Amino acid sequence: MQLHFNELAQSQKRLDADQAHLIWVPSSAIVVHEVQAPKAPKRKWPELLPWMLEEKLLQAPQDSHFIIASKQGEQLTVLVTAKSQIREWQQSISSAGASNYSLLPDFLALPWHSGLISIARQEEQILVRYGELQGFAAPAELAWLMLRKLDADSVSPRGLAVCLPETDLLVDLQARVEVRHGEPDWQQAAVLPSANLLQGEFSLQQSAGMARAWLATAALLVLSIGLGFLSLHLENRQLAAEVEQLADSNRSEFYRQFPGLSIQSGNIRQTLESFISDRFRQRASLEQVGMRVLQDIDSVLSACNCSLQGLQWTAEGLELSLPLSAAERVEDWQFAAYTKQSMAQAEEGLTVMLRPEYD
Repeated sequence: MQLHFNELAQSQKRLDADQAHLIWVPSSAIVVHEVQAPKAPKRKWPELLPWMLEEKLLQAPQDSHFIIASKQGEQLTVLVTAKSQIREWQQSISSAGASNYSLLPDFLALPWHSGLISIARQEEQILVRYGELQGFAAPAELAWLMLRKLDADSVSPRGLAVCLPETDLLVDLQARVEVRHGEPDWQQAAVLPSANLLQGEFSLQQSAGMARAWLATAALLVLSIGLGFLSLHLENRQLAAEVEQLADSNRSEFYRQFPGLSIQSGNIRQTLESFISDRFRQRASLEQVGMRVLQDIDSVLSACNCSLQGLQWTAEGLELSLPLSAAERVEDWQFAAYTKQSMAQAEEGLTVMLRPEYD
């Protein structure tokens, strides 16, 4: 919820303690300074800023509250307000029931256009925003003087984006109006969290209710993560069981398809690849000329019931040594792809030469 502090103070409305609130506070109590970033480490800046701005402060440095709203290059934008003013705002807001809120200067609620100056009215104050984090609020007479000083410091006067009736604007400024808006919308205005005044020593302490809510959220997150890991573990176990079942099924099918073959190193694929490779090598061996001759005469020798006495491969072909008693059966041998020649000798027996007619 967003609202202006003046509305809260005038209406005495109650705020929801559990809801986050953004309160726009009067910029007339806040001064914006542009300073060079100190050369010291960043953690030391909050200690150095009060003394760097001492000559520009309306109260003692120790009585002022400093917020570094942004850093552009080596330039810092610093918001300064009195600590007593912060405490006064906090007391009023706490009395209204709020415990979770932010405080932002109300000039930041004006729409900002690069290259333009936004102007609006908040009760008796004129709000002026001339940068993303630069602006001020002052009574009308002083605000117009400050605006003219801003023009004088610029290379050329900038156009205006106004959020107030034309009659409230000085006549010589009306010709510079480029954009017109309605009155500031405190509920819908864009928020710059870096400009929240409740930083440093004024940072809000987390309430017990918020702490409990955070702890409950953290517990739910831890529980969700734990359940997620448990679910993942159970799914992994189920997948492992399915993989083992498939492996058993594969082994059973392997032994059914290849009885007598053993799985090498538990790897079915490697075993099959080795088995197939061996079969291809065997096939290549059987295509050799000598193996083809042996295959061709194997059935003939089996049917002959001859006593094969010798077998050798010569340059001419396959030479068989048989007893002389096999001469008649050898005469009946017929080989379409071979030339057969028999030679009988009383001492050496029967010699049969088979010469292949193909390479």
